[in-house]
Amino acid sequence: MNHPKYLSSLTLSVVLAAGMALPAYSAFVPDAPTLAQDANYTLGNAQIRVLAGSQTDPVVATATSLTFTIQAGEAVFVRAAGPVPPALENDAQINTCNVLKTHENQLLINGPRTVTVTPSTSNCSTANIDINTTPSFTINQPTAGQSLKAGDAVQIFWTETGRSVASVRLRLSTDGGLTYPVVIADDVNDAGFYSWTVPAETYSTTQARIKLEGLNNNPREVAAMVLSQVFAIDGVTPPLPPPPVPAYDPLAATLTASTIDVNQGFDQQRPSFEPLCAAGLRIKGRTSPAVYFCGADGKRHAFPNQKIHDSWYGGDFAGVVSVSDESLAQVGLGANVKYRPGVRMVKIQTDPKVYAVDANGVLRWVSTEAVAVSLYGANWNQLIDDVPDSFFADYTIGAPIE
Repeated sequence: MNHPKYLSSLTLSVVLAAGMALPAYSAFVPDAPTLAQDANYTLGNAQIRVLAGSQTDPVVATATSLTFTIQAGEAVFVRAAGPVPPALENDAQINTCNVLKTHENQLLINGPRTVTVTPSTSNCSTANIDINTTPSFTINQPTAGQSLKAGDAVQIFWTETGRSVASVRLRLSTDGGLTYPVVIADDVNDAGFYSWTVPAETYSTTQARIKLEGLNNNPREVAAMVLSQVFAIDGVTPPLPPPPVPAYDPLAATLTASTIDVNQGFDQQRPSFEPLCAAGLRIKGRTSPAVYFCGADGKRHAFPNQKIHDSWYGGDFAGVVSVSDESLAQVGLGANVKYRPGVRMVKIQTDPKVYAVDANGVLRWVSTEAVAVSLYGANWNQLIDDVPDSFFADYTIGAPIE
């Protein structure tokens, strides 16, 4: 497959904060949304950057502050611009000044926690920036625009400046850095390289990125990170997304099925003056209790049981016309009448599932009691008809209601 060229080099910087008493690192890696590119804010007179790779959901911005809610195992990396940057006041008691050699003041916030950050009117000292040992990483391989294949053995190389970290973690994104659900390696030595075999089941993408995280002890914590540029992976074809599940509203389903003809699509196919079985009439033979609906297609359609009849007529038989058995036999027999949608739910004796009835006999599994209550109210279990197994011959199974 052909992959586009990318203009910028593949670099990833990881900056670790010093001396922070933070929550213990968890091996659980949430699939949290992250920034694919830096986000810039103006708070008062301060220019603030939230670096790519930071968790982004949710962020609440006001004219003077940013509030972050951060999951366990994730981090937000905030920088205030120099040359004499403001202190980054916060309600998490994190050191407000850590001025890098770039003259930017950085604040690293690890989850789980909610923290509000407010730039101060006071500036940080820049006297010690030349001896700041905050670690920084740059990934040298893979390179921007490189194309890997699922199953390839790859060396991931990085270089490091500043003080050493205890270990590192590598994670993979296939959506351009919006999420990092795949852990390549967790808690491995900071050796400057890692031998990685691209998983065989990796989906094809031109938007792969790697995130490198430094981990410290006492307590163990995740460092802030900046994403690399994208590269490509030639892998397996992702499955097509499932079709959208149609919504279900019992009342709307009932009103839409205004008549049996409408619900089951019985078309007008003969003169409307047909005297034996006029469209919309209900008839029965004189020697049999069976009731039939006269469809617009010129045929008589049997109600298999009284429950189905009552879903349409509410137990009212006053409009049923008795005809001779000979006259009844002259009218062709069509498909059975099906339950009116939205009125009742059904189940069969050999299946514990309860189904709502949709248009033209489509049965949709009501997946939970909570769904049943939301559709039919607290008395939902009084709206279920038990029907014989043979009932299913007239119906089809549709998408569940979840």
